[in-house]
Amino acid sequence: EGVKGWTFFAANAGAPLGVGILSKIPLEQPRAHSGSDGGSVIPRPVLEVRISAGEKPLVLFICHWKSKIGGEAETEPLRRSAARVINRRIQELTAERPGIPCIVMGDLNESAADLYRRDGGLLPALLPDDPQAAERAGIAVQALAKGVPDFLLVSGQKPPAARFFPKNAAVFYSPWETLPGLGSYYYKNAWEPIDHFLLSADLFDRRDWEYQGWEVLARQPFINAAGRPNAYNPRTGNGLSDHLPLALTLIRLPGE
Repeated sequence: EGVKGWTFFAANAGAPLGVGILSKIPLEQPRAHSGSDGGSVIPRPVLEVRISAGEKPLVLFICHWKSKIGGEAETEPLRRSAARVINRRIQELTAERPGIPCIVMGDLNESAADLYRRDGGLLPALLPDDPQAAERAGIAVQALAKGVPDFLLVSGQKPPAARFFPKNAAVFYSPWETLPGLGSYYYKNAWEPIDHFLLSADLFDRRDWEYQGWEVLARQPFINAAGRPNAYNPRTGNGLSDHLPLALTLIRLPGE
């Protein structure tokens, strides 16, 4: 339920955790979307809210996709199910109002680089827009003509546009695509870019809502003395999170 129109939270029935958003700007039209695969329901719904200040509304999808605990192959279908939910909503929103800007945000528990850490037979729910990914994802690409795809396409281009996938694929700008080797989560002596702001092309049209910048907040109090995330310790009550926060900056430009 909303508090002063600025706070929304969504969780599956009986679930101990959910997703939420706090805002100084009034939020509108909250919706919670769920999905399933093989009888298993995605553990947390996708929370959709809208900011209507300005000429164009801005749609936010707040996510916390299934983790890899239990195995990558076993849990990937639920992350792809969440991606399908977002694709379906974007198709509906675009049909309702072409050019509506959208941002997918949150802990997606994977990155587009996961495609190349695997054997190639297991496709992640995030795919890079490059020739190798398009070749490996041949079956998924064919599905674009048949229904709602179960992956999100990410690009380092501004504005993002599908180059190697069909033009009707939903493609988002990801700052991680221009920053190899960096990340927001530290696991097995390596940084992983699994927390995301994914931005639609309409945030780069020099009109109304516009992308300005992005930052990983790798500084105190979010990091410890070793430069790693200052993880919360439930025994001591100290620490914050084992993920680093991200900061996204948007500006408002006058319309034509």
